[in-house]
Amino acid sequence: GTGDGGSGDSADGGSPETCTFGTRTLIAPLMSAGEDYDVGIRHDGTTLAFASNRTVDFVIYSSVNSAGTWSSPTVEPVLDSTSPETSPTWNYDGTELYFTSSRTGPSLTYVASYTAGGFGTPTLAPGLEAIEILNITLSRDGLELFGTVPPFPTRIVRAVRATRTAPWQVVDDVPELDDPAANDGWAGLSPDALTIYFESNRSTSASIWSATRAVVGGSFTTPEPVAELNAPQNTESDPEVSFDGSLIYFGGSSVSGDHDVYTAPRICN
Repeated sequence: GTGDGGSGDSADGGSPETCTFGTRTLIAPLMSAGEDYDVGIRHDGTTLAFASNRTVDFVIYSSVNSAGTWSSPTVEPVLDSTSPETSPTWNYDGTELYFTSSRTGPSLTYVASYTAGGFGTPTLAPGLEAIEILNITLSRDGLELFGTVPPFPTRIVRAVRATRTAPWQVVDDVPELDDPAANDGWAGLSPDALTIYFESNRSTSASIWSATRAVVGGSFTTPEPVAELNAPQNTESDPEVSFDGSLIYFGGSSVSGDHDVYTAPRICN
């Protein structure tokens, strides 16, 4: 997801900025013996949601940042069911959390309200009730999303809506991002929505790729791997850009063998 902030990205469009990444850092308080990834960062940077199977099945955990340190993760029981829950992503002002659940069979997109009192009861995202989607990412204005759809090999689709309260309408595939032989998806957008980062195994193992576009709604350039984030002989997944554009979060497998949550500074000129 993306949101308000001051990374230098232009929310009104224009040429996408050229960005590089600093050293990747493991977020140690989130580590477990299981898989930890699918990060969603709230617009103010205070709350991080992610998926983990550290107990039995994948459920959504949250962690709070205090003075630069992330708290020990806790389960969000209101979002939980007897089926896997993954891929949390926040809306533009942190009042809603979208996530994927297979509680009724197929992997569908749910949304839960959020206030200081916690999460509300999840409901199916309007307009996406009958569309199997494994993951979504939202634009800062809340009017565009990109999702990952099965079957494998997965591909990326785009949806739009007229207002923040209107139902979503899936527009079409994004063929310029698709490698028909690869699993492509699990995307994150820059604050200006002109750069997309996504996971793909089109080369060898899963790694993070990026592409840019000149305007929202336009075609993306040919994707390229993000070399600074991809460690040889390991896998990287599920990139998510912070709301101010200054950080990227992603899953990496270079410590425990399982995925853990990493972050790296995003530096744009």
